[in-house]
Amino acid sequence: KPLKLPSVTAYLVAGVLIGPYCLGLLGIEGLGFPTQESVDSLSLISEVALGFIAFSIGSEFRVSELKHTGKQAFVIGVLQALAATFLVDIALIVIALLTNGRLSIAQAITLGAIATATAPAATLMVVRQYKAKGPLVDLLLPIVALDDAVGRIAAEPLSARMDQPPFDRSPLDGYALHSADTSGASREAPVTLPVVMKLCAGDAPASPLPAGCAARIMTGAPLPEGADCVLMQELTDGGEDAVRLYAALKPEENVVFRGGDIAAGAVIAGAGTVLTPAHLGVLAGQGYAAVPVCKVLTVGVLATGSELLAPGEAWTPGKIYDANGIQNAARLRQLGFAVERQQCSDDPEVITGKMQELLTRCDAVITSGGVSVGQKDYLPLVLEKLGAQLLVEGVAQKPGSPMLAATLNGKLVFCLSGNPFAATATLEQYAIPALLRAAGRREESCIPARTVCTLTNGFSKPSKGNRYLRATACGGKVTLPGAGNAEVHSSGALSAMMGCNCLVEIPAGSGPVEPGMEVEVLCFVQ
Repeated sequence: KPLKLPSVTAYLVAGVLIGPYCLGLLGIEGLGFPTQESVDSLSLISEVALGFIAFSIGSEFRVSELKHTGKQAFVIGVLQALAATFLVDIALIVIALLTNGRLSIAQAITLGAIATATAPAATLMVVRQYKAKGPLVDLLLPIVALDDAVGRIAAEPLSARMDQPPFDRSPLDGYALHSADTSGASREAPVTLPVVMKLCAGDAPASPLPAGCAARIMTGAPLPEGADCVLMQELTDGGEDAVRLYAALKPEENVVFRGGDIAAGAVIAGAGTVLTPAHLGVLAGQGYAAVPVCKVLTVGVLATGSELLAPGEAWTPGKIYDANGIQNAARLRQLGFAVERQQCSDDPEVITGKMQELLTRCDAVITSGGVSVGQKDYLPLVLEKLGAQLLVEGVAQKPGSPMLAATLNGKLVFCLSGNPFAATATLEQYAIPALLRAAGRREESCIPARTVCTLTNGFSKPSKGNRYLRATACGGKVTLPGAGNAEVHSSGALSAMMGCNCLVEIPAGSGPVEPGMEVEVLCFVQ
């Protein structure tokens, strides 16, 4: 069972307490020990015991599933500090022995304290160094079982521990042979060889295959040494003691070679890779039981508006149900984030309180509503009151132009429009890429992929500024919902988003777009 960090911490504390005590004994006489030598022996045994614990911990980590992870690197750094301390303590003991144990109590305790204090100091140096290398991921990385790792982000490069397959193997049921022994074999002139061994998947050949002999072999079984080809059983008589071969083979024919799938040391998933079922299958084939992953970020989703009702509440005139909060939260969960969702009225004090509450528990916050220039659009005021640092104050596009982006206490805050499609467009274009990068994903996989597609239908309105339309792309073609009806694309319309997987970019100054035109497409991040 891999050692947990608290065990190491306990050892550090023990070292700080025991080291000075043991060395202090060297300067104390008359404690009831028969001889000074017994005091010296006790001190030496205590120090050796501490060193043995450090060695055992290091050995345990070297054979554990935590190999090559950030946690192991950190703990090994701690152990290196402990090893240095151990050596210093031994040197101090030697000094004490050479002086016949005549160090004063104060001298011995001081020297021991200096030696053992180097371990925590060195540990702090390791912590700072590791944090400097990876500020976006936690120092102590979560380790999750493969069964729970799909969709998680690899925190460190995951490499092949061995060749796969780990031996030359047969891809079919048949006979392992020396290719030279099959020369001239055919149905008209078969070659007959004795069968000297039988190998199934999971067997290990007990001996090499002698020349002039055959080995009965099943799919997945390792080839015996000397064999350089496999003849499928359909081209033999299927004999068990002797076999008649009806075809000649060339060297290396029908052989899957060691490392043919993946070689030892090859990177399976780089740091920041989203782990797919295929990744997990390859990792399982390498003997991984668990992998280091990035911490799951929690995003607070706050829908603002006095008009909002929670789904399930009784509808009353003038009210609408909160669709933005549900949709934004669902999209974030789809991408692997944890979400805390809330809603509140258009009251600056209430909004401020909700923001502070979410920022206390969450790693980032996304709001919808209250960012434009209306009388009750309070989000700019709230951000100012909270002391947020504005990063983006509006974007030159339609929909979603009022969007705000800021940092507050080191956490990202995105304030999106209350119009459903405007919120969706800016969530996909700006908030999701930033949050995925903060979560540890590789940068190139955080940004919507751009491609060029051919329109199957048109959009009748001219675009004075940059405009983005929801759409569905497939096979190099892209279709706008609504069969050309521009009203379907209003920022307040939500139902047309169903089935869409991209945004079509219409540059500023464009006229209506027609079927057959090539357009730039931004595919939603997956």
